[in-house]
Amino acid sequence: MPDKESPTRKAVRTYAQASEYLGLGFQFAATILVFLFVGHWLDARFGTHPVLLVVGVFGGGAAGFITLYRDLVHRTGRRGRQGIRGCGRGSESEPPSPS
Repeated sequence: MPDKESPTRKAVRTYAQASEYLGLGFQFAATILVFLFVGHWLDARFGTHPVLLVVGVFGGGAAGFITLYRDLVHRTGRRGRQGIRGCGRGSESEPPSPS
């Protein structure tokens, strides 16, 4: 008989797996907020309200998205190399490359 996992242990494992993606969401939001505050500060310094604030928000969104995308591609590729089927390089679902 297979060992049954306790509900508490299962919940802890689930939260541990989700925490790395929650961290990515917080990083994305923090990047936008940092750029927003820098844009606001520059607007106050140069008197260009709200031009640099808007540029900061869009710049932060772009920087956050690029970071998020790179991190997700890296994580997916890493898991694919570990043998998870259908994810990243080395999966069995990919056709062989011509050499």
